[in-house]
Amino acid sequence: MSSVKIMFHFSWIRKLLQWLPGDTGAYGTMIFRRRIQAYIKAVLARDSFLDEAPSIFTHLRDSTGLPAAEKSPQRLEDEAVLMTKLRTELGARGPITIVTELESLSYPSAIFTLVIHTDESLFPNSWVFDPGRWLPTISVPAATDAPVVQGGSEERDAAPLLISHRRRSMLSFMRGPRICIGRHLANAEMAVLLATMARWDLEPFETDEEDVKCKHGYHVMCPNLGSRGVRVRVRGKWSVLKVKTSEIYY
Repeated sequence: MSSVKIMFHFSWIRKLLQWLPGDTGAYGTMIFRRRIQAYIKAVLARDSFLDEAPSIFTHLRDSTGLPAAEKSPQRLEDEAVLMTKLRTELGARGPITIVTELESLSYPSAIFTLVIHTDESLFPNSWVFDPGRWLPTISVPAATDAPVVQGGSEERDAAPLLISHRRRSMLSFMRGPRICIGRHLANAEMAVLLATMARWDLEPFETDEEDVKCKHGYHVMCPNLGSRGVRVRVRGKWSVLKVKTSEIYY
């Protein structure tokens, strides 16, 4: 992830690397990209058919609102960029030095998810692992103008609203048109992973707070660069606690 910032500032390096022979260890990835290139070229070369299986490439090809440059094979193969729209917005306003004017534009705005996810008004004790904060039996913090009686009808009525607001504020996959298209797959993978891990008795192994604390931002939040990640020792099945300690590490 540390290479993300380098590629951001020196984007020409990417084009240079594309001319170098590929790594034999990534042969499968190279074949996959070539198949994508061949598929895109085939889609762009033919006209639209009624019996054609729709895909994102067919929709882009048949779109009348996109310029030809946006339909080029290289453009469709690579990740989408927003630089053209950003420059259009900035160029239409002229030189802008006032922060409020910049914030009124749509593309220059951004949200640092860590700031939202650690907002104590939304997530009290945000650094504490507390799955109960998502359950309907949570205790709703008292409002400044109207105290909420714990366990009373006001709290039961406010709890679903608070949980709904927290879910809207959970931006792990972002929101709106830029939301991650793989969010459902990621949620399914996490559910399967948690269900699998719950079947085992695990204990931390040479892992402390420094292995999870956010220290760097390389496209995603990262801990200390020398961290080996969260590691655990498998003691056995959760229902059989006297099984001999295994020397399996993750």
